[in-house]
Amino acid sequence: MDEAGTAFRGMTAKMRKLSYTAIIKETLEESGKITLRCPKPRQVQALIDFDKPDLKSFLFRDKKVQIFMPKLNTVQEWDLGKFDSLLTQGLLIGFATPSKEIRKNYSILLVGEETVVGRKTFKLELVPTVESIRQHFTKIDLWIAISDGLPVQQRLIQASGDYTQIIYSDMQLQAVPSDQQVSLKLPPNVKREYPQKK
Repeated sequence: MDEAGTAFRGMTAKMRKLSYTAIIKETLEESGKITLRCPKPRQVQALIDFDKPDLKSFLFRDKKVQIFMPKLNTVQEWDLGKFDSLLTQGLLIGFATPSKEIRKNYSILLVGEETVVGRKTFKLELVPTVESIRQHFTKIDLWIAISDGLPVQQRLIQASGDYTQIIYSDMQLQAVPSDQQVSLKLPPNVKREYPQKK
């Protein structure tokens, strides 16, 4: 895992995201493609293009997130502020975070071995030891491929029982994805909204 993390600079993969809401016992599933770019250590840029159930794109870079909704021809921009490091950690955990860094913020338990999307993995349970992370997640489960030390699946669990689960497949590592690969392709007449300024 450390070896893979040190070498990691970027990747593309198919992605499934499951958002579970405990109080109504409902799961929302979205699927699409993710491109991660790490031009410098601890710096992450990510483009997520969902194609199911609706077309929607999320761009995370420069402490901001842009959400493009093609059907509405609208892009919303949000300033992440103090949540940027938390989001960056969530996106990078298991990819470019050395185990030494993870141990600073979590207690780690090796749960066992499981097969996920046809790949043999070690399942790790991460429990936050830092209050700023505990406020958002009570536990993070990571499934790390035995073959290459990279995440196959992540589950971020909240105190309410709600969780977000992300499953990666067809992962392709890249030296550093180009700037263009991690940019939104917006039409010239796109409507821009800044909800935080309302």
